[in-house]
Amino acid sequence: MNTKMIWIGRGSALVLMLMLGAAPARADLIAQESFAATSGAINGTNGGTGWSGAWITGQSSAFVSAPAITGGPSIGATGGSLQITGSGRVFRVIDTSPTSAAAVAGLVRSHASAYYGTRSGIGAPGTTVWVAMIVSGGTGVSGDETQYHLYDGAGTDAAHLAMGDNNKDGEVVAMLRGGNVADWGFERTCSHSGCTAGDGYFGTTVFGGTHWSVTRFVFSATTTEITMWRDPTPGSLDPSDASALTLTPFGGGAAVQRVVVPALFFDTIAPNANGNHAFFVDEIRIATTFAELGGSVVGTDAGTPTVDAAMPGVDAAMPGVDAAMPRVDAAAADAGAIDATTRRDAGATAPSPSATCGCATSSTHGPFSVLLVLALVTWRRVRR
Repeated sequence: MNTKMIWIGRGSALVLMLMLGAAPARADLIAQESFAATSGAINGTNGGTGWSGAWITGQSSAFVSAPAITGGPSIGATGGSLQITGSGRVFRVIDTSPTSAAAVAGLVRSHASAYYGTRSGIGAPGTTVWVAMIVSGGTGVSGDETQYHLYDGAGTDAAHLAMGDNNKDGEVVAMLRGGNVADWGFERTCSHSGCTAGDGYFGTTVFGGTHWSVTRFVFSATTTEITMWRDPTPGSLDPSDASALTLTPFGGGAAVQRVVVPALFFDTIAPNANGNHAFFVDEIRIATTFAELGGSVVGTDAGTPTVDAAMPGVDAAMPGVDAAMPRVDAAAADAGAIDATTRRDAGATAPSPSATCGCATSSTHGPFSVLLVLALVTWRRVRR
């Protein structure tokens, strides 16, 4: 028996096991809030994970804890909900620090914001983020505003908070519906974030009832692609683009399901209403995969254990390595899928995630799959 061959095989396996074991699993669930309480003011509460600070508002009586929303999707909802009983906005800053889940996932980029100087925000070119929440109530009456907003920096000092629903500096998008629009949609609010060519995009589905709002943001260097779904089926597979809401630009143009708008960053979320429209919000979730929104995979890398399980086969019998090669080829293909899914070409128009992979992926697979292939190729050459 060729002892040199055996030690190379075992040494490669040991190195790969150590490297894979040390590799951190990507935390795909970036932030979440389930509103644990069922009564009391929301202002100052600090539930959930992935945030930098507590909820803050200048209209404390308008944002209160309430019992859980009933009739929503099966996504593991817990606790109560947020009820909006009056006009105003309530803000929560997402953690974008260097050790945050958002930064570890590669979503954060330092940039010049329109109102708050250089800051770190979610929106790195070549990345994708999903934002979801259960919403209930509201109306389809023109003038009744029931939304949530994303901000690239927000004014949370006393002067800004006192402005209530007019506290808009830094707002990059207004999601769900607008004050003068009765239907589902969104607006890229360039007048509040310094961009040009912003517009509203709305469909023909009247707002109201209990629904799961899911939105995908695909970031590139100069644009952001926004796709909205109402009540997609939770699970490990992305909803199809064909099942997304069809939206028409306010300024005129063709109806589309994947809307391309000027590039944006965000680091704050703010539910709001302009009055008491019996509007409730629950289970706010921000993630890098659709599967995370429904609780299919919670911050784990499901692929890693299979590598450890395969290592004994390498030591026990060298022929087992040849038998394992298809698994390695599959892993290498997975690495290629990850490149496509994470859209590393910042200058290109990003493809739809559903066109690449319908599963939860990990940024740690690609390099280690390549190393595994190289180690096994080396073993095979020495054996010859």
